[in-house]
Amino acid sequence: MILCPLLECARGIANYYSLFKKHFKSRNIIVKYYFTGKRSEYSGFSSQIRYSLKDLSYLCQNFHKYDLIHLNPSLDPKALIRDGVYHFIAKRIFRKHTIVFFRGWTIVFEKCIEKRFIKIFRLCFNFDYALVLASSFKHKLIRWGYNPHHIKLVTTAVDDDLLNSFSIKERIRKIDSLKEIQLLFLARVERTKGICETIQAFKFLIEKYPDLHLVVAGDGRSMNGAHKFASRIGLEDKISFLGYVRGEKKKNIFRNSDIYVLPTYGEGMPISVLEAMAFGLPVVKRLV
Repeated sequence: MILCPLLECARGIANYYSLFKKHFKSRNIIVKYYFTGKRSEYSGFSSQIRYSLKDLSYLCQNFHKYDLIHLNPSLDPKALIRDGVYHFIAKRIFRKHTIVFFRGWTIVFEKCIEKRFIKIFRLCFNFDYALVLASSFKHKLIRWGYNPHHIKLVTTAVDDDLLNSFSIKERIRKIDSLKEIQLLFLARVERTKGICETIQAFKFLIEKYPDLHLVVAGDGRSMNGAHKFASRIGLEDKISFLGYVRGEKKKNIFRNSDIYVLPTYGEGMPISVLEAMAFGLPVVKRLV
């Protein structure tokens, strides 16, 4: 059983498991996706509590059917409390083998765990195996007492279908004929993804390079704020807000962009960074 966000959500974890779903085709293995967490980007607090209680009830009735439970928390309070409870029940009560894939990593909360909650963390996450997206995450888990042989550094993946009909020669020809340079921010439009820093940096750049253009592809809670910020500093004509994109539209945006920007906080390897690299784009990213 794989616990992950709803596959229709515009999130990296959901995209990752949508990509792999078509590969789970074996007569000897039954894979069940169970969707936890928010059912939409805008679920209120009361709805989240209701969903969590419903999930807890379902999992308690169904954990016994599976041999391996795979969870995908981030290192932030909400995700760890929710998935910590699920993992505790799966491991301690049902005695199931578990894999925990730590998707995001909040440095501030890491320090909080280290100072106050390390015993509770180890009690809730007594996993058989952990997957992490950065070597610093692995070193931290080892420091917290976990067996290094049970922690594997992995990466995310790019959907092969996304690159259909793309040619690197096409990218090289575009570089040779560049006039206006298009920057691309493709992610959830959230403060933690660095949307404000991206727009502010773009403001400084455009004063020196007036031919720049910024494309923001994605949706999220900070979309209205990003629109207002761009308007307030006089950049509404230089920034295109496209909303959430997928399929051919997403391919075309990568093809037509020249530099990918994602100053996100506390992530190991976002899928969008790999996608940008696969399309031959240089990547500007925050160093955590």
